[in-house]
Amino acid sequence: MILVFKRLIHNKDLLKEFIRRDLHSRYAGSVMGIFWSVIHPIVTLMIYTFLFSVILKVKLGDQPGMTNFALYLFCGMCPWMAFQDAVQRSTSSIVDNSNLIKNMVFPAKILPLYLSCSSLITGLINLGILTLAIIIILKFVSPFIIVLPLLLIFQLLFALGLGLLTSTVNIFFRDTTQIMGVFLTVWMFLTPIFYPESLVPERFMSFYMLNPMTHLVHIYRDIFLNNQMFQMVNFIYFAVFSVFTYFAGYRIFTKHHRKFVDLL
Repeated sequence: MILVFKRLIHNKDLLKEFIRRDLHSRYAGSVMGIFWSVIHPIVTLMIYTFLFSVILKVKLGDQPGMTNFALYLFCGMCPWMAFQDAVQRSTSSIVDNSNLIKNMVFPAKILPLYLSCSSLITGLINLGILTLAIIIILKFVSPFIIVLPLLLIFQLLFALGLGLLTSTVNIFFRDTTQIMGVFLTVWMFLTPIFYPESLVPERFMSFYMLNPMTHLVHIYRDIFLNNQMFQMVNFIYFAVFSVFTYFAGYRIFTKHHRKFVDLL
């Protein structure tokens, strides 16, 4: 974890420029620019609300945060979309920026780092829309949002660690980008985003609880929808898994990064 903050401080100006350029490039040439990052989640939430609350009339129970399936679904999608975007884009980041990597002075680790930070910023916009929708529809705002910065640190570590790992593997095996696209899709449906954990058969629960994203989604729903502090066991599991993933990805990336120039 300390390595992340050291790199943030040491390359803060370069990192800020890369993040700015990435956010700008997503909407380059459009009239509304970065405001599309606000409009898109609003439209998505409206579609979810109309489809699941008006057409299908889906309800998941009597809990305050569970009676509106659109909010329930969007709350699970917010952390997942930020995570998926960071990992998917980080996987191809080294190959896509081979011209920079061939410059031996350039810090290669900053590529997965800025993409993870950029995805996290987009995710925060989605969370802002979710919070506003909860205030309007459910008439409350959870005071436990105060712990969100701590959670985001581990969320960043998890996405960054996996991004460092997959971007390294992609150098040696270029099909990794396509494989990760399929893998992340399967992973998404094996995470209780579109359905509650209570619907998972008991014999599969042990497998589901090994999934760190299950714990992360559960934490988000506790904070935003259930208006309660997350279960500490969920947080500890996700935090430990995130730190382990980061250090594993960092070590593998560091061990092989000198070979990148020859393989690109």
